[in-house]
Amino acid sequence: MISARICTGFIFVCVMLGLGLGIRISSLVPDHQRPTEIEWLTTPRPVALLPGMMDNHNWKLIALGYSRCPDVCPTTLGAMASLKRISDSPVDYFFLSLDAVSESSVVHYAAAFDPRIRGVTATSKQVRHFVDSAGAQYELSEVINGPVAHSTFLILVDPTGLMRGRVRQGFQVNELSREFAKLAF
Repeated sequence: MISARICTGFIFVCVMLGLGLGIRISSLVPDHQRPTEIEWLTTPRPVALLPGMMDNHNWKLIALGYSRCPDVCPTTLGAMASLKRISDSPVDYFFLSLDAVSESSVVHYAAAFDPRIRGVTATSKQVRHFVDSAGAQYELSEVINGPVAHSTFLILVDPTGLMRGRVRQGFQVNELSREFAKLAF
């Protein structure tokens, strides 16, 4: 029978070798091929920005959602607020309400997380046009003030109005801040 001491030693050696190989292999991957918080589009696409999003020439990070959302939307807004606090990159942050009919407090809702996050609403037609142009999806509940099923990625738009990438839900705030620092302004 193999002793516990030998098994522990064997496991320790395997883990250390695995860590060493992982570090060595990751150092062989060029920077442009490493996973990033931003999923860059190979072909940037024009998006139908809404009036509240067109007032300057900064990059834009746009989250989709609704103020009655119990989980994903507040988590995303909390992460965006953390990102805004640590990043000095000139990126404007928006929270677009997908429920144009029921939302009137989206401006105050977004600002409660950070006053620099702008809540935006528009007509149902304008919202649909923007969402479709960004390759996102949403579906309103048939129940008034019901849940809204929607894409959870954030939309990254450059100063010319082209969607350049997507940021996945659950992004690492520090890593995304470093990536924002590399954007051309």
